Amino acid sequence: MLKHIVLFKRHEGVEKAEFDSVINKFADLPASIPVIAGWWFRLPEGAETGYEAGFVSEFASDEDLAAYQVHPAHEELAKAAGAVASAAVFDAWD
Repeated sequence: MLKHIVLFKRHEGVEKAEFDSVINKFADLPASIPVIAGWWFRLPEGAETGYEAGFVSEFASDEDLAAYQVHPAHEELAKAAGAVASAAVFDAWD
């Protein structure tokens, strides 16, 4: 499986409630995007690193990940997330 890992760091000046409101919507994506094979959304144990939320999604293929990335639900949410947070993103095959 291809793992797509995203960690979010809130932009300076953005209220935690606004950040949470946007980032928590990522948990709804699996219901909208059928190519997502697995999904884990978590808040970190400690925010000392500055990363306040993250998720891991699984895909069966590179093509499925590409379909996810251009899906309108993902594109809309990624744009909203960019207004409140920066993201560290990486992909890895297991």
